[in-house]
Amino acid sequence: MDGLIAVTGATGWVGRTVIDELQRLISPEEFKIRVTPFASREGRLALSDNTYLRILPLEALPELAVREPLSALIHCAFLTPDRLHALGEETFIAMNRKITDLASKALEARPTTRVIEISSGAATLVETGLDEAVWSPSTAHQLYGALKLDEERRLSSIAPSLILRVYALTGRWMRDPKKYALGDFLLQAAARKRITIRAPHPVIRSYGNASNIAELALHWLLSEDTPPSKAIPAVNATVSLEELALMVSNHFDLPAPIADVDSSLPMDIYCAEASGYTEMARTYGVKIKSLDRQIVDSALAITKSLEYLA
Repeated sequence: MDGLIAVTGATGWVGRTVIDELQRLISPEEFKIRVTPFASREGRLALSDNTYLRILPLEALPELAVREPLSALIHCAFLTPDRLHALGEETFIAMNRKITDLASKALEARPTTRVIEISSGAATLVETGLDEAVWSPSTAHQLYGALKLDEERRLSSIAPSLILRVYALTGRWMRDPKKYALGDFLLQAAARKRITIRAPHPVIRSYGNASNIAELALHWLLSEDTPPSKAIPAVNATVSLEELALMVSNHFDLPAPIADVDSSLPMDIYCAEASGYTEMARTYGVKIKSLDRQIVDSALAITKSLEYLA
């Protein structure tokens, strides 16, 4: 496979991880010539070898596709549900649709481009019907899922697309750890505090590691195989928050977590079957990290965050 490899959302959690994996999987010469990161604005990305990669604004993607041979689009850009409150519903929808439009225009210019679409489990819940007895999504998550599902369908109608749906994520490029249960547990543990589980109701999540997801996606990309006909849930481990907090506590040699979870309250379940993902990983020789190893990998993400702890 020749041509440019465009990575959108390159400064985000998955996008930044994709850059790391590309740097590991292809030669330094190919990487410098072929990999083009995109984000919301122009800038530069610091790499692990102390060099920098120029970041282009996402608006430049369609023009680049017209001008240059684009062989791959690894699409990680999207505004996440937590942005809805600050932006407002109308702006949130418009900005995400603009991201989809820019990616679609690039593919229309180069329909032979192979696509990796980093989507969300929220799309599955919209696609299959929301069971509010199991998961009662916020307006933000419903909108996010609908927008991601629309994007999946649009991009895959233009170009061959591997769709990977993320549920809960782990990994070293976690952004703003306090927003996530795992990040919150790791921040508490790294500060040598006994972990407190803040959710009053039972919570169960399916996790996948960003490095594993990126590695698997890139192995598919470089193989030039036909993409699976259905979206793949990118998960390999399902746990309750109590189990997760205990694993983090054990890793940091802390006492058992403090939990006041009322089992009589409705459960918050955001999970998926792991078999499609793990089978695909076996096919491409990707060794999936256990949840213990994912916790170790994720702990690297909080180093800079600790300086803000009182």
